[in-house]
Parts: sequence; C-alpha cells; structure tokens
Amino acid sequence: MRSVFPEGARRAAAAPARALVIALLLGVMLPAIAHAQGAAVAAEEADPALQGGATLIRRAARLWGLGRKDDAMFWFYAGELRVHAAQAAHHPQVLALSPQLSGQMDTLGQAVREYGQSDASRLIATIDRVLAWDDANPDPTLPAEAARQGRADLLALRDKARAEAAQTRGGGPARLPDNPPPRVPTPM
Repeated sequence: MRSVFPEGARRAAAAPARALVIALLLGVMLPAIAHAQGAAVAAEEADPALQGGATLIRRAARLWGLGRKDDAMFWFYAGELRVHAAQAAHHPQVLALSPQLSGQMDTLGQAVREYGQSDASRLIATIDRVLAWDDANPDPTLPAEAARQGRADLLALRDKARAEAAQTRGGGPARLPDNPPPRVPTPM
C-alpha cells in the first residue's frame, strides 16, 4: 500500500523521534560510562599490582577526561616517576615505550604541566603527596638506586617551584616562569 505522504515528509516526521531516542540513550549511557570509568580508577588505586608507570599514566588520562584535574596531576607525576625509575633501572618493559604511551605522556604531560604550573603551591603540594605515596608504595620490581634516580626529576621540579614561589611577591598563587600571568593592557 502506498502512503499518501511523500517520502521526505515521513523522514521529516521521524527525525524528532530519532533525535529524542538518541538523546535519551546518551543521557543514560554517558553517566553510566563516566561511573564505570570512575569505578575502574578506584579499583586500580586499591590494587598494588596496578601501580606501574604506564598504568598510572593511563589512570591520569582517564581522570583528566573526567575533569578531575588535581587527581590526574597526582597520578601523572606518580606515573612519570615510575617510568623514569624503570628507565634508570634499564627495565625492559619501559625501555621500549609504546608509541601510544609515549604520545600520551607528551600530550597529557603538556596539559598537566600547564595546569600544575598555573599554581606553584598546588604543584608543590601534589609533588609532596606523590613522593609520600611512592615512599609508602615502593615498586618491588625496581632496585632502590633506580627508584632514587626516578625521583630526582620530580624533586628538581618541586625545588624549582619552591624557589619560584619564594621569589614571588604579592597576592595570589605563585606562577612559574613557563606560564606567566596574562598581560593587562594599560589605558592610553
């Protein structure tokens, strides 16, 4: 049986219904996906076997995507510390970083560093927390000397941030030189 409505009119009438179904599915699925990602992060944090550098970097990326920037910064620096320690130990799993992990460290690292450098006191506190976490959760696969070498870059960053914070005068959070405050045009 042939419809009395032209083909285009039927499609146009079905479009709002399709849009509603898609919106409902997204409204249900997106929070469920975010909840599942948050649950996965919580499970990883509780399992000491999942504390390798690559795992921590991936955790940081998921947290960054969820908008949890402070948590992402913590796990990024913890992962970077573990990766550097494994590199110092000539650990075979890290010497050949996968291109995906290397790219993730570069792209996420740039965003995390910019975020951390926007407030030196937050950066210093985060690095102190990472160092305390690393002391409490040493990587059993790494020799102690490699762990110390892995911490060296993070300690240098913290010391640089402290020196910059000490030199900063006035109100507001200290900013590191790589991320200067915006310039305000002067009236003519």
